[in-house]
Amino acid sequence: MKKTLALLLSFILVTLSLVACGNTPRIQKYDWELFSVTKGEEEIHITGTLTAGGGKLTFTDTKYEDTYKGTYSERDEFSPTSADYHITLDHVKGRALVTVGENSKGETVTNLTLFVGDYVLIFVPEE
Repeated sequence: MKKTLALLLSFILVTLSLVACGNTPRIQKYDWELFSVTKGEEEIHITGTLTAGGGKLTFTDTKYEDTYKGTYSERDEFSPTSADYHITLDHVKGRALVTVGENSKGETVTNLTLFVGDYVLIFVPEE
């Protein structure tokens, strides 16, 4: 009886873990629209989009019509509400973090934050 109960509990925990992993936000799940860019305390005024898939990133600066390519790889740090990545964008190494949370209205929001060199770029899913 104890073995059966232990196996049943193990099965339930593994199943719950797999379900939680399946809901983890992913960088490739969305096409992203640039929300804000800062360099230190200075706000940079540009517009842009970012797409990701198959380990490759493409950031398009729609204001100046420039395109920057790079790569991403998943880190081993995931939770049901966040995913962490190593990135390289235009040969500059950085980090990306996809998070899910709630805004002040109680609505679920997803954000992508890139930390590249001295820049912080925040994206929201394109509508």
